[in-house]
Amino acid sequence: MKTTVHSEIDAEIRIVSSLEKIFPDRKDYPCLKQLEALKGERVHFQAVIVTQTPFQTVELKVTGPLSGYAVIHEVVYLPCLTPAAPDDPDILQSQSGLFPGPLLKGNLMELQAGCSHAFWVTLNIPVKCRPGRFSAGLNFRFTSSRTQPVQAKISLPVRIYDMILPRQKLCCEMWFHCDCLLNYYHVKCWSKRCWEILENYFQDMAEHGVDTLLTPLWTPPLDTGKGKTRPTVQLLDIRKEGERYQFRFHRLKKWIDTARKAGIRKFSFSHIFTQWGLAAAPKISVRENGIEKDLFGWHVSADSEMYQSFLRQLFAALPPFLKRNKLTEKDVYFHLSDEPQEKHLEQYRKCSRFIHSLLKGFPTLDALSHVQYFDEGLVECPVVNESRIEDFVDRTPRERWLYYCGEWENHVPNRKFGMSSLRNRILGIILYLYRMDGFLEWGYNFWFSWESEHQDLDPWSFRDILRIFGTSGAFAVMPGKNDRPVSTVHYEVFADALQDLRLLQLLETVIGRQQVEKLLNEGLKKDITIHDWPEDPSWFFGLRSRIIGILTRGHS
Repeated sequence: MKTTVHSEIDAEIRIVSSLEKIFPDRKDYPCLKQLEALKGERVHFQAVIVTQTPFQTVELKVTGPLSGYAVIHEVVYLPCLTPAAPDDPDILQSQSGLFPGPLLKGNLMELQAGCSHAFWVTLNIPVKCRPGRFSAGLNFRFTSSRTQPVQAKISLPVRIYDMILPRQKLCCEMWFHCDCLLNYYHVKCWSKRCWEILENYFQDMAEHGVDTLLTPLWTPPLDTGKGKTRPTVQLLDIRKEGERYQFRFHRLKKWIDTARKAGIRKFSFSHIFTQWGLAAAPKISVRENGIEKDLFGWHVSADSEMYQSFLRQLFAALPPFLKRNKLTEKDVYFHLSDEPQEKHLEQYRKCSRFIHSLLKGFPTLDALSHVQYFDEGLVECPVVNESRIEDFVDRTPRERWLYYCGEWENHVPNRKFGMSSLRNRILGIILYLYRMDGFLEWGYNFWFSWESEHQDLDPWSFRDILRIFGTSGAFAVMPGKNDRPVSTVHYEVFADALQDLRLLQLLETVIGRQQVEKLLNEGLKKDITIHDWPEDPSWFFGLRSRIIGILTRGHS
């Protein structure tokens, strides 16, 4: 659907799907003919505008019966040096350039003559919305100091079906970095404003299906170079008298209450040992003789008697607190160490056996890639790197989890700037086909450099993590000026993938799992796997329409 605006300006408007990535130097995007939604869904489309006339601004208003459900954002371009690997077979672009990223709320946009710009329009369809066929009116008003205002109108057909997605079953976690927030906003940890900011970000996570929260009992030992530290973000208030520790949980309780109020369901507690090898204890602050100090850290080995004594006392006190706050073994996870390698097996074995002797019944959850960690019973819930998922398909863990981080090889799903949005959204289908219970991603808001060596970076101008992983894997959101997160194109598409999973689960209740899998692979030369799927967005939307058609008949 497109229109050409004549009169005193020269402009073209195209309405396109949310799976199109808009680049400033491209103009030939396929038009969207209709938008389909279930009740309770969040659906999106884009209005792409190109003008040849300089000094123009455009304002967009949504009219009609759906106008109250519409939220408008401007798609902002970010520079990126490493958007994708050049030898990746499924990318849009590997060369540096400008890429669609943050979504700034607002319906007024300045236009650069000759370049494509886009509004991102979200329709938040209420559960109680009346089903039927509607028309979303899109009114554009072009203004310039050199010309009179010019109006353009387009109507987008929207069909809302009388069905509601089931509640999300999947546990979804993205590493949440409290210290990155504090550094950017220049806020004191656990101050009144700190809690207000946290609540805003927790709400955003829950609204996008990220319902499991990394919880800093102590400063998480993640992305920290050996011997280095990150800003202290510790929920536990710990006092030491002689060899005895006293634990105060008031901040942890406030964290849990704040997160639950925002919609968070589950909690994963910060890693008990350092990353990439379990060499040492994490940084833990303790008040002794009236003095606050980092009693534990890189200087204390992971298996020292001093640290083991601390853990024995902590894990005698923590479970009763969790029980008082109605958190059971189904609601919390404990992390031992992130991404241990094969050479770390013996150290992980020792640490795992010690922790399991203290936390009987509670699951451990760690991102790893080597199947022997699970085969030896060292971790109940292995979070498998997507490139190694085939090694685990015949195993039966307590919960099946998948994760990705900086991967951009083997044609696996990810959300890099240079990748297609379909490669991001296909994750929902992959999670269904591989029967996943959980998904973990490295970065919700990691705005430091590699190994946190540089902690004073402006995420709006520095995005390549010292050129290690490229862009957008480290963050789903950007920091906003109003103490709220700014969403991104790749975050919204990821959230849509979680909705797709729920749609497939709804379909399964109607036709059974075997028929769902048959439908997903219908007409394809090869069955869908984590390494292979159709790359055409029209295939995806056609599949979605067929699913909705079956559900409509099944619910009639």
